[in-house]
Parts: sequence; C-alpha cells; structure tokens
Amino acid sequence: MNVTAATDKNFWEVDGYKQTLKRLSNGAVLCSKYLKMVKQRAEIEAEYAKRLRDWADSWENSIAKSSEYGTLEAAWHSQVKEARDIARCHDDCNRNICEEVIPFMNSWKHDNYHRAKSIVYWKEVNRAEKNFSTAHKPWKNRLQKVNKAKKAYHKAVKAYNLQKRRVESADNDVDFNEVRSAAWLERAEKKKSECNVAVHNTKSVYENHLDELSQYKNEYIEGMQDEFCQCQEAERKRMLSFTQAILKYKAAVDLSTDTRIPSIYQDFSDTISQVNVIYDLQYYSESCGAGMRYSWPGFEEYNPSRLRFQAAQSLDSSDDSFDSITSPLIRPAPTAPTVPTAPVIPTVPVGNVSASNDLALYEPPPPSYTTALQDNLMN
Repeated sequence: MNVTAATDKNFWEVDGYKQTLKRLSNGAVLCSKYLKMVKQRAEIEAEYAKRLRDWADSWENSIAKSSEYGTLEAAWHSQVKEARDIARCHDDCNRNICEEVIPFMNSWKHDNYHRAKSIVYWKEVNRAEKNFSTAHKPWKNRLQKVNKAKKAYHKAVKAYNLQKRRVESADNDVDFNEVRSAAWLERAEKKKSECNVAVHNTKSVYENHLDELSQYKNEYIEGMQDEFCQCQEAERKRMLSFTQAILKYKAAVDLSTDTRIPSIYQDFSDTISQVNVIYDLQYYSESCGAGMRYSWPGFEEYNPSRLRFQAAQSLDSSDDSFDSITSPLIRPAPTAPTVPTAPVIPTVPVGNVSASNDLALYEPPPPSYTTALQDNLMN
C-alpha cells in the first residue's frame, strides 16, 4: 500500500487524525488475514503429505505386482520410500504451523484487541478516538470561528471595494446630472463609510479569533502528539509481533534446514547407484531362462517303485510348482522399500533343482559370459 496515497488529508486538519484510527483498527484486520493465510498453508501441507502417501501406497502395490525384478525393482521402491519420507517432513510443516504460528497470532490478537460494546469497534480504537477528540474538538470549534470570521471580513472588504469604485466612477463621469450627483454622492459616501466600519469590525473579530486559536495551538499540538505517540507505539508492537510470527512461519516451512532431507536423497541415490543390469539379466537367466540347471532326459531302466514315488511327489507339489513358474520372477511382496546390500535370489523350483535364496551361495558368471552379455547389450 502506498501510505502517502492512503489519505488526502493532513493529520493536523479537521478530522485528519481519523486515518491514524483506521490504521489502529486495521491491525486487528491484518491479524485475521494473516491467520487465514497461514491456516491455508497448513492445509496445503497436510493435503500434500496425504496425497504423497496415497500415491506411495498405490504404486507400492502396483510395483509389487509388476514384472520388474532385481536391483531395478529396488530402485522403483526407493521412489515410494522417498515420497513417504518427504510426506513426513510436510506433516511436520503442518504441525509446526498449527502449534507455533497460529497459537502465537491468536494469543497476540487476544491480548491487544478487545471488543467494545459494539462489535464493530475495538476498545483500543475507542480510547484513541476519545483522546484525539479531547484535544481536537476545542481546536475544531476555534477554527470554525476563525473561518466564519474570515469569511465575514472578506465579504466586508469586497463590499467596501465595490462601493469605493462606484463613488470614484461617479466623480469621473462628466455627463452625470449635477443635481442628482450631489445627493447620490452623499448617500454613496455614507454607505462607503459604513462598509469601511464593517471592514474594521470584522477584521477585529477575525484577529481576535485567530489569537484564541494561536493561544490553543500548543495545547492542541501536545494533546494530539501524545495520543499519536501511543498509536505509534501500538503499531510498533504490532509490526514486531508480525515479524516474529513470520520468522516462526519461516522456521516451520523451511525444509532447507531439515537434516532428514539430505539423508532421504542420499539413500535414494545409493539405491539407484546399486542398479546392476548385468547382474539382473544373469539372475533372470539362471532363475527363469536359458541359464537354469536342468536334468536332461537319459536312458533309465524300468523301476516300478521309483515311478510310484515320483508320481506321489508330483501330486504333493503340483499346485506350488504351478504357482511358482507362472511369474518370470518369484519374490515375496516387499513390506517396505529398502536399499538392499545385494540382490536377493528367490527359490524357483524346477524338478529337483532350485536356485539358492542365499546370495552368498551365488557364484558370479564367468568373465567371458559377462563380457559377451555386455557386448550384446551394446549392439
């Protein structure tokens, strides 16, 4: 707001102090506006955190049911984990605003603004207006008398000057009837004298009222300045309190000082850096592809007891085996996205042979295989 353009009246003019009263009243309005603003920000923070969690829940289930696997699946889950961690940070922003900023402003407004009998006004504004009026009303009355006397004086001077010009024009008019001129000039001179007396009288009244106004001037200035200083002090406290509230707000929403943020994104980066495409391809090959171990058919002698044993074993494990080979990769649904130290190899039963769940038992592919696979990927 342009303060100089906020009013077209000087403070020392009649009712010029009312702009100061309006500023005092506007302090309460600004409190309400600021509270509304920060409450909306708190709602935004809470809504954002909720939407991040909803997004994370939805995509965690989707990722768990997808065909992604290995270290790249862990990278997918790291995105969900980052969203949940950031959601907690924004929940803290919402809580800090609600616990630090809003109570502070509510308390300050309650302590500094009190409703008068009329809900339209505040007691503090009524007190200031009463004190201003005490000093301003006598000045206003005296000023009205001065203005009235000035108007009468100016009117008398105008009438005297008009009558004076008439007399002078008659003296200079050679065609003027001599018989009539003597009588007319006598009346004109008499009226001129009366106007002159009126000028002196109104001037005296005007000067007297000006003297009274001048005598009250110092008292008027002192009374107005005293109350204005109190209004200035109230405004100073308001501005300092608002500054403190804004600093509290800044501390509540400033995530640059949150030590969790670097850790969140460091974990995110670490998980991404552990993505190993060569390993995942080799893992898939040995779990579900051409790299799987297999007992190739060979010549077997007829053995009835062995055939019955194999048939019973096949019936016991048929359901589990069928379920286990329907997906390209068999893995338990993750309870929470974590950064694995090494990819986990789940068991994929195929006949009497299975891949180990323990990464320690996994032997990396020979260098010749890895080199050839990299060459194929490059091509």
